[in-house]
Amino acid sequence: MIKLDNDVINKVYDLIDEIKSHQTYVDMKDAKAAIDASREVRALSEHFKKAEQAYNNAKQYGKHHPDFERYKNTFQRASRDLFSHPLVKKYKANERALNQLLEHISEQLAQSVSSTIKVDKDLAFYLGG
Repeated sequence: MIKLDNDVINKVYDLIDEIKSHQTYVDMKDAKAAIDASREVRALSEHFKKAEQAYNNAKQYGKHHPDFERYKNTFQRASRDLFSHPLVKKYKANERALNQLLEHISEQLAQSVSSTIKVDKDLAFYLGG
């Protein structure tokens, strides 16, 4: 493991603070708070989770499950309803923008160290997004 001196660690914390003060991050947090406060989104989310679970259970048997198509259609509708809600769309747009910002920062850091360092473009996979 590489040991960093306090100056480098402090600079990293400064960068984190700067990212957290970026308007995209602030907008994403505000959108998340609005989602959390919305009964409508909460209901859509619960419906989505139940539909997803039923679909995943039926998917194990595929077309042989007697209600596979019904569960699949219900899941697709629930997904569309949830992710087309204005609050969720706003959150997801800010999440993508923040991810692009983080990718840009990662690329700049990597290139400043060495031009041969490859940066994975899909940070969402690593960030759980």
